[in-house]
Amino acid sequence: MSHDWYRRTTWTQEDQTAFFDRLNRSKGQYHKAQYLRIQASYLEDDYPDEALSLLSMVLNDFSEPSEMSQTFLQKAHCLISLSKTTEVIKVFRDVLAYEKMYPKYKTQGYLDFPIFIIAHKKTELYPEAKDILLSHEDRLMFPIDYYRYHTVLAVIEWQNENIDNAKSHVAQAKKVATQKHSGFRYHPSVGLIKEKDVEIQKLFRDIEEA
Repeated sequence: MSHDWYRRTTWTQEDQTAFFDRLNRSKGQYHKAQYLRIQASYLEDDYPDEALSLLSMVLNDFSEPSEMSQTFLQKAHCLISLSKTTEVIKVFRDVLAYEKMYPKYKTQGYLDFPIFIIAHKKTELYPEAKDILLSHEDRLMFPIDYYRYHTVLAVIEWQNENIDNAKSHVAQAKKVATQKHSGFRYHPSVGLIKEKDVEIQKLFRDIEEA
């Protein structure tokens, strides 16, 4: 297909040569930024360093406003894969800062950052995580969004020894986890929860039994 050239799942020297040949022949900053970011998204799991290199090109050479927030979010994901957790925090904040500058271009950063915070037990950032979630409540749409939202708040309230609040968030997280229909007529399965984190489930049980 015609778009396969910027959706490569391997990154051999041949892949790179072919990709950059097509990229150089592409017209306009907008398209170049988009092609680089999309290609990076296909590489970030198996080739995070290479994906970071492509994202850096977007940020430094083709800083198209419509691509910036998502580019920073993908950069954060790559840094997490590379265990560069100190750098991740700044990049997540960049995501949210660019969304304020360009509110038309939203990402899942408002959920991904709080999830990162509790997953890495950065308790000093729990107030920031809670503030991010509460200030973006109107963005929640799919069951998985609500599940992540209530999971983070359950962990934070548990840490703060607000047991009743923690139990309430656990109950709401578990309720949306059982949903079999997204609520969207033509996309009934979009955003549904397909996997459950074992550690989170154990924490849920501890909260419920407290």
